[in-house]
Amino acid sequence: MKRVRLFDMDFVSDHSYDSVIEELLAYKSETNTSWPLLITPNVDQVVKMHRQENAELAFRLKKSRWILPDGQPLVWLSQHIYGINGLKSRLTGSDFFPQIWSAVKLNQRSAFFILPEASLGEKFEKEYPQIQFFSPPYFSLTDALQRDAIFARSFDLMLTNKPDFLFIGLGFPKQESLAINLLEKLSELGLKLPVTMLLGASFEFYFGTKKRAPLIFQKLGLEFFHRLLSEPGRMFKRYLVDDLAFFPLALKERRKHNRAGKL
Repeated sequence: MKRVRLFDMDFVSDHSYDSVIEELLAYKSETNTSWPLLITPNVDQVVKMHRQENAELAFRLKKSRWILPDGQPLVWLSQHIYGINGLKSRLTGSDFFPQIWSAVKLNQRSAFFILPEASLGEKFEKEYPQIQFFSPPYFSLTDALQRDAIFARSFDLMLTNKPDFLFIGLGFPKQESLAINLLEKLSELGLKLPVTMLLGASFEFYFGTKKRAPLIFQKLGLEFFHRLLSEPGRMFKRYLVDDLAFFPLALKERRKHNRAGKL
């Protein structure tokens, strides 16, 4: 599987999800320097991972075994830096999920979902009754009591269910913090590590409870613009204020690779 290094992460470079899905299905829990963790960074997540308050979390996430480039600007930047050896295409969590979910069902593998709404879990149960799910109440990562209670409950459910696959869709940085906590605890006890996938709103897109951008927006790398039009109050600050920090990060990344090329 070809990978391209960007922002100290080794992104999968491919035109399809086939090789990733093949590895996920074949994975056996083992001691390794990387977690059996799949993440799908986009521009917004890259910006957040570079914030000081997320430095420790970002360090752990870079150990993920599968990192998919969800944002088209990441593809463009890699191609600007590496030319024809840059990322082959955008690999979104929302397009990936239906394919891995179909493979899980086809192969009769066990799966556990941690979801923002119980109604999503009920929909998944109707499709594949063998799954289990947990929909935690609202919690804040800055509230130690709330956070620790949710993390403990999630861990107990992992011990009980021992799933092959764990899907989490709570948004950054909750899903990342929870996943790392679970994997570290299971690893410390020498227990089976589930293949863990952090897929944000992919489950809502799958059932149509949230609408994705039209295909033309996706192909042009303008999916963010559609979300901005759909949820202006929620997305304005994220896309038009916070995520502008991506441009100096991209410039710094290009300069870093230029310097490395001259050594």
